[in-house]
Amino acid sequence: MTKHLSLVGAPSVEGLPPSGLACLVIVARQHGLHLTPTQLIQDNLLGDREVTLPELLKCANSSGMTAKAVTLDWKGLSHLKRALPVIVRLRDGSHMVLLRLEGDEDSTRVVLQDPNASEDALLVIDQPRFEDIWSGDVVMAKRDYEISDETQPFSFGFVTALLFRERRILRDVAIAALILGFMGLGPIMFWRLLSDKVIFYKAYNTFYVLCIAMFVLILFEAAFTFLRQYLVQRLTARLDVKLSTYVFEKVLNLPIDYFEQNPVGLISRDIREVFRIRGFLTGQLFGTILDSTTLFFFLPVMFFFSPIMTLMVLAFAGIIVTWLILMLPAYRKKSSATLAAEGVQGAFLIQSLNGMRTIKSLALDTRQRHMWDVLVARVAKLALRKV
Repeated sequence: MTKHLSLVGAPSVEGLPPSGLACLVIVARQHGLHLTPTQLIQDNLLGDREVTLPELLKCANSSGMTAKAVTLDWKGLSHLKRALPVIVRLRDGSHMVLLRLEGDEDSTRVVLQDPNASEDALLVIDQPRFEDIWSGDVVMAKRDYEISDETQPFSFGFVTALLFRERRILRDVAIAALILGFMGLGPIMFWRLLSDKVIFYKAYNTFYVLCIAMFVLILFEAAFTFLRQYLVQRLTARLDVKLSTYVFEKVLNLPIDYFEQNPVGLISRDIREVFRIRGFLTGQLFGTILDSTTLFFFLPVMFFFSPIMTLMVLAFAGIIVTWLILMLPAYRKKSSATLAAEGVQGAFLIQSLNGMRTIKSLALDTRQRHMWDVLVARVAKLALRKV
């Protein structure tokens, strides 16, 4: 359980910047923001004393970040994970940066960075000693990206930023989708007029006019369908170029230790997953959103013909959506296991291809074939569990 907290700041060490501001500078650097304690003091009209939690939050929020101060116990702290690094407040009023937690549940070690020490002089202590000096206060801060900021990490927001960059194409696609949704009412009106005006009164002249109008409507629908597909393909191609450049740049910026500790197959699997996510966001999800624009035109017509049947359809649709949302955690767990097994299989295949000379020279064909069968069987078994 968390709660907001406010404490009075302690005096800072003479000659050194307030530890809270120095910790905020370190956390901001992790998120791609370059700040200095002097800049924060001048911009927020602070003194040389140690900052309070409200002042620290104000400095973070005014520097392009979103921050929140909470009180946690050890169990809550161990569940932060992706929220790290965070700023922890000590009992003496000073601050340190919690970089990560190492070890297992029985022997957990806390890795801290003193803002007044060098960057490579990390402090590693065990759980009991950390709880003795920790006040329980934690300041979580992250960068507040603009919707059009393309420097943010890969996420739904990053893809949104790329789409925002192509907002003119998006506007044209949206217009084409709305026109197609409106044209979807054409067959309904055609059969309505055919049954009420043509068949009952045997008005063949009206029938000829309706057929010509329907033919023109089909031509317009085909033209707008082609236009929408062309714009979507153009948008996807632009996203692929930007995303490919982004991914390759991130791979080149990784340290050499990362490539030594992770198999090439797993790295290539992660790269493929990025493009799979892109395909889902710009393919299935984007297409579903565009196709759903027809609801703006069909729902009023459906309510006009039969409100009760329309409400029944919406109720069943709501039940299906609720069921899918409830099943998401279980499906996510099964999918994660399947993706991990597929990654191991792909890594084994790439390593076998790269080391084929060694495999042939040492006569390891039978061993590699057996391991491949085991990996294939594991992936198939996990895939069947998803059904």
